[in-house]
Amino acid sequence: MTSRVFQSLPGRLLIVLLGLTALPALLIGGLAYRNARQIVEARVIAQLTSIADPKKEQIATWLDDLAADARLIADNFLNAASHSSKRPSSHASHSCQLSTGLARRWACSMSICAMRA
Repeated sequence: MTSRVFQSLPGRLLIVLLGLTALPALLIGGLAYRNARQIVEARVIAQLTSIADPKKEQIATWLDDLAADARLIADNFLNAASHSSKRPSSHASHSCQLSTGLARRWACSMSICAMRA
C-alpha cells in the first residue's frame, strides 16, 4: 500500500509539500539556535569579565603587599645584622614594624626582633 501512495499524484504532492514545509522550519530553528548561543556566550563572557577585573586588582594589591613585606623583612634583617655587629644587645631593643601578621611572625621567629611595639 505504501508503494501506491508514492506512485499516485496526490501522494507525491503530499511528500513534496511536507518537504517544503520542513525545510524552512529546520532553517529557522537552526538560525534561532545559533543566535541564542551567541547571546548566551556574550552574556557569559561579560559576566566573567566583570568578575575578572576586580580579582585582577585584588591579586595585584596582594602581590604588592607581599613585595612590601619582603622588603621590610630584608631591611629589618639587614638592620638587625648591622646593629648586632655594633651592639650585641640590639635584638632586645629592636621593634617590629612589619605590615602583615605573616611577615611579623616570620621576622620574630627568625629572631630579628624580640619585642613588638
